[in-house]
Amino acid sequence: MSEDNVLPSQYRETISALIDIAPEEGACLSMVQEVADSGPWVCMGFISPYPPVRVSPVEARYATIGLAEEFAMDEAISEVLKQTDCRQLVLVINSPGGVATSSYKIAKALRETFDPIKVYVPHVAASGGTLIAIAGNQISMGRMSHLTAIDPQVVYKGERVSAFAIVRALSRVSDYFATRRPEEAPYPWKALADKIDPILLEDHMGSVREAQRYIHSILRMADYSEEEAVEIVSSLVNTVESHGSAIGPNHAKQIGLRIVSNKEDNRILHIAKEWLGEYMMQPSEKHIIRYVLPREAEQSAKKSKSTKSKSVKGKRSQPKKSEDD
Repeated sequence: MSEDNVLPSQYRETISALIDIAPEEGACLSMVQEVADSGPWVCMGFISPYPPVRVSPVEARYATIGLAEEFAMDEAISEVLKQTDCRQLVLVINSPGGVATSSYKIAKALRETFDPIKVYVPHVAASGGTLIAIAGNQISMGRMSHLTAIDPQVVYKGERVSAFAIVRALSRVSDYFATRRPEEAPYPWKALADKIDPILLEDHMGSVREAQRYIHSILRMADYSEEEAVEIVSSLVNTVESHGSAIGPNHAKQIGLRIVSNKEDNRILHIAKEWLGEYMMQPSEKHIIRYVLPREAEQSAKKSKSTKSKSVKGKRSQPKKSEDD
């Protein structure tokens, strides 16, 4: 095992309070274990519960994707790599999204570690959750499941709004004044044009380009063709709908995502819903990560490590040969 797969002990102790990861030991273990052994697959749940944690009479914190989730996934992957040689992943995700960069780093880490990846969305994988979901070679969704656009949210006049909405607003103003002199325009259009800050606009356009790059990169890592990736990027970023507008399984398939629905994947999706149900009502301000390893692959990894250990010991016990030998 590479030293890169082992997190320093002091590092692990420091971040332990920030994360919630563990091997699954709850009521769903037997069902998830069956899925893990059938592949073999590493099964991982990345779940944001719905109830928040109330930290004051007026403040409640919900679990969103951010720094804590980066550390948690880093730790989870390291734990998996220490215990099994299996590199096939079943990922169950339920998330409202969060920071785009954190979501991208998690999706990228999963893609660099596992192949293939089968993603199951029992309810919602929104925004940054969608970015992680599209890392899958395939995605399974139920009738109440949805993804969303991946348009970055920026602060505008004290409110969080879609960066692409601001870009669209500029485009409309530009189109309006393309054939009109300023004095011909009604006051609302003049006022709108005067309020556009070119520096802020460029920053917002940079956020849009960043989201496009993240999506394109993950789709290409998931073996989508260049043409497919470009089309999906356009559908997920350059959208005229609101940030939270639901993309159901049929819509997701129409924009080019690999949505699968068959007897076996529907069975696993049902298990994914049971897994979600075990954690969805536990108040938390961070995503809960649980994993189940395939028993056959786990035993094979232990046997392989044992064999390597004996081989090294055997080599060390052999006497060195002299140059004359």
